[in-house]
Amino acid sequence: METKRQHDNEKYRLITEHTSDLIAITTFTLNPVYTYISPSHKRAIGYDPEDLIGKSSFDLIHPDDRKKLLPLLTKYISQKVKGLLTGKELEIFETVQFRVRDKSGQWHYLESTVNLVHDELLFISRDVTERNRAEDELRESTRFLSNILSSIQDGITILDPEMNILMVNPVMKQWYAHAIPLVGRKCYEAYHGRHEHCKNCPSYHTINTGNPGHAVVPRVGSDGETTGWLDLYSFPLRDVSTGAFVGIIEYARDISNQKLMEKEMQKVEKLESLGILAGGIAHDFNNILTVILGNVSLAKMPGRCDEKIIKRLTDAEKACERAKDLTQQLLTFAKGGTPIKKTAAIAELIRDTASFALRGSNVRSEVSIAEDLWAVDVDEGQISQVIHNLVINADQAMPQGGILKMRAENVRIDSKKAIPLPEGKYVAIAIIDQGVGIPKEYVAKIFDPFFTTKQKGSGLGLASSYSIISNHGGHITVESIPGSGSTFTFYLPASEKKIESKKPAIEMLRSGIGKILIMDDEELIRDVARDILKSLGYETDRARDGAEALALYRKAKDAGKPYAAVIMDLTIPGGMGGEEAVKKLLAIDPDAKAIVSSGYSTGPIMSDFKAYGFSGVITKPYRIADMGATLQLVINGKSA
Repeated sequence: METKRQHDNEKYRLITEHTSDLIAITTFTLNPVYTYISPSHKRAIGYDPEDLIGKSSFDLIHPDDRKKLLPLLTKYISQKVKGLLTGKELEIFETVQFRVRDKSGQWHYLESTVNLVHDELLFISRDVTERNRAEDELRESTRFLSNILSSIQDGITILDPEMNILMVNPVMKQWYAHAIPLVGRKCYEAYHGRHEHCKNCPSYHTINTGNPGHAVVPRVGSDGETTGWLDLYSFPLRDVSTGAFVGIIEYARDISNQKLMEKEMQKVEKLESLGILAGGIAHDFNNILTVILGNVSLAKMPGRCDEKIIKRLTDAEKACERAKDLTQQLLTFAKGGTPIKKTAAIAELIRDTASFALRGSNVRSEVSIAEDLWAVDVDEGQISQVIHNLVINADQAMPQGGILKMRAENVRIDSKKAIPLPEGKYVAIAIIDQGVGIPKEYVAKIFDPFFTTKQKGSGLGLASSYSIISNHGGHITVESIPGSGSTFTFYLPASEKKIESKKPAIEMLRSGIGKILIMDDEELIRDVARDILKSLGYETDRARDGAEALALYRKAKDAGKPYAAVIMDLTIPGGMGGEEAVKKLLAIDPDAKAIVSSGYSTGPIMSDFKAYGFSGVITKPYRIADMGATLQLVINGKSA
């Protein structure tokens, strides 16, 4: 037995002396003292066993960790005493981690298993300093990665090979708040409300091919309806050492505004195409109206007919005016049409236009306008037309009567708002009715030219409104629930200018003195213009195009009988029009006074005639009063 005991001791000695673990035995007291130290301590912390035997283990342990170990020792001793009193043997087996100082003064983390053996504590420890450092680095790396993912303004999702969501960044949680929790669910179930793969999904492509994928996919809300659009990319995740496919990372960017802009651009392109056709038709139509309205105006002059005929002529004149309004709506689509803007407060325009449009209606209006409403740069006539169109539509949507609410307020548009406008300050005007609403299938078409559901209607009201607002640098939207009414909102850029003071009305004289040169390719228009000018007291000469007009002007100037003014038509098919002719005219006579005339009343030259060398503007069809007033101002050296 003694020999066996010696063999066992030798075996245990060899084990303890050659193991890499640190083995130490201490007294079972509140201040443990080393009674045995394995040689491995020399390799780990630099101490020979003889250096530590008989010394307190707390001399090596970090002060903060002593506070952690003392309560454990106190508990063990208490349990040991209790065990002696009850006759039950105490068993201790616990793993603790603490720091010890090596001989050079450096701290090492030891992970120790503590056992009670014959009233002594046996510590079997392993140096885990490097492991702890690696874990700290991993935690820091994870925290760093988490901060990066949190700061990215696009959506990030990490999937396993079965398309289960492993991790998402805050943006994805914000986009899909209705589907929380996301982690642990199939991506197609959480994001698209599906219970099976979507074959167009880029991640499905990545799983099948191992290659990156890309697709534009709808962002779906809780009701299954599309709430936006995402530009979605998928990339394979592979094990660094083996290259094995271990998952997918999805990168999603919100392109809802971009898609909205593309849709708006399609509308604009459609309007521009129709505008070319509409502008040509309206131009020719205006020329016809010019002849009709001019002759009617001349026939109505005092002394030419009795009262009954004058009444009929007045009715014909009103019909021409309504036809003129229709051409104005057509001209709104004409390519290059430019509103004649001035800085104005829109509040009064809203009230006056709504009041006029609802005259005699059983619909009551409630107008709410911000007291500090910003000024806007607008063509008041065109914006009044927009308000009039929207109010009339709202009135017709409430045949049994109701309340029409109108609201005007200041708004700031930024990238977060799904409105296809540059960031900045805008005035938003909303017109809210309590009518029948618009069927869902019609909402996308209501701004299309000639689209209407009314038995009586041209289908140009909303289309022209859309074009007018677009030409003002704004945007118009509609929200409607069938049976619950509609809300039309249009946005106009706020002005940085001060509001222009209104000029007093000018008394326009109908008579004048001098010779006027009329340039127009239509003989009937030249004739009616001649008769109108003759009735105003002017002499006239006529020219078919710019070349003939320049020749007549040069001849009159050389003879010492210059023209008081020249009225030039902009568009001369196959000949020189007003834009080219006025440049050559001013080269002949820098003091020449030219008045531009056109059926394109919204053309850029008509809205900014001074920039092109003209002194005044007259739109077709001609009115005697307008003609007389414009000539009087231009001949007297003023712009009209």
